[in-house]
Amino acid sequence: MSLHTLVLESIPVGIALSKTGNRLAVLSDSDLVVYALDLEKRPIPKPAFLWRSDATKGHSPRHVAFLGDNQIFVLTDNWNEDEASVWRFEEDMLLTQGPIVEADNTSLLFSSVDHEMLYTEFQNGALHQVVIAETTTDLPPQTSLVHKFPSFASEVQIVSFEGQVCALTKVYVMLANDYRS
Repeated sequence: MSLHTLVLESIPVGIALSKTGNRLAVLSDSDLVVYALDLEKRPIPKPAFLWRSDATKGHSPRHVAFLGDNQIFVLTDNWNEDEASVWRFEEDMLLTQGPIVEADNTSLLFSSVDHEMLYTEFQNGALHQVVIAETTTDLPPQTSLVHKFPSFASEVQIVSFEGQVCALTKVYVMLANDYRS
C-alpha cells in the first residue's frame, strides 16, 4: 500500500526520512534527490522536488541517513582505495568528509532513532558512533566504539535512554522440522 508514487530516474539504493518526516532523501548510483513532504495538509500532497546532486557519481553510494531534519549523510565506497567515505549535505551541495579510518570494512551508515547521532557498523559486528566536527572538514570522520555484536547485524536501531546507548537488532531464528519417515 502506498500514499503516493514517485517516478524516479534511476533505481534507489537507499532512502531516508528526516526526524519530523518532512524530508525524503532518495539515493541512487547516479545521484541524491531530496523531496519535501507535507503531512499536515489533507489530502496529503505529492512529495515536492527540492534538489538533486550528482556529487557521489562514480563513488558507489550505499546508504543515506538524516540527522535532525536538515543534515543528510551519505556512505560511499571507493573500490580503487578499498575504503568507505562519508559525505555531508551542506547548502544544496554534498561535500566529502573523508574516509572512515578503521581496520574492518564499513557496512552500514544510519542515524539513531531520535535522529541525533550518526552510527556505522563494520562487517565484524563492531558498532561505532561517527563524530563529524563542523569546524574541521579536512580531517576524516572520527569514530568511537559503542557496542560489539558477535557478528554482523543487518538491522540495527540505536536508542539513548538516560545517558545510556542501547543497541537493538532483530534476531531471526529459523526452526527446522525433521520429517523423517
